[in-house]
Amino acid sequence: VLRSFAGREFMTVFNVWYYSFSPAVAESIRSNNSTRELMKITLYPLIWILWITEATYRLLPLSNEASVIMSGFIASSLIGVIYATPMRAALERLLRTLGLRVLKYEVLGLSLSILLLMVAESILLQPLMRMATALFVVASITTSSSLALNILEYIRAKRIA
Repeated sequence: VLRSFAGREFMTVFNVWYYSFSPAVAESIRSNNSTRELMKITLYPLIWILWITEATYRLLPLSNEASVIMSGFIASSLIGVIYATPMRAALERLLRTLGLRVLKYEVLGLSLSILLLMVAESILLQPLMRMATALFVVASITTSSSLALNILEYIRAKRIA
């Protein structure tokens, strides 16, 4: 990942974000046995996601940049499906109560992030690439969790009918 422009800039943003809270979380986990066991269970899907992403990256017959972006999309989307969908289900009830449907805005955000990735890649502008990769990850997570929830609702409706 670090051999690509998009990967390096994403990791810069990710490390700033991750290390802003992870030392405190790690200390909390280290000092509490039940939290430690819960975190082990919670992290198993992430380990599988990272394994799938790494395997996909190696198999993609694309340029290094395109492979990194596609792998990032796969990782972010799987994280969205596994981790964000349950939270999204709770949020969706509130959104529907308010009459809001946000999937089209999430898809728009994902499309915008892809456009920004392409522009940043073509002009090699670090701040734009950092913003684009962050937006791309967030948009991939939210869109995939929204789509997963819609698919689950469709399956449930078909089963009832």
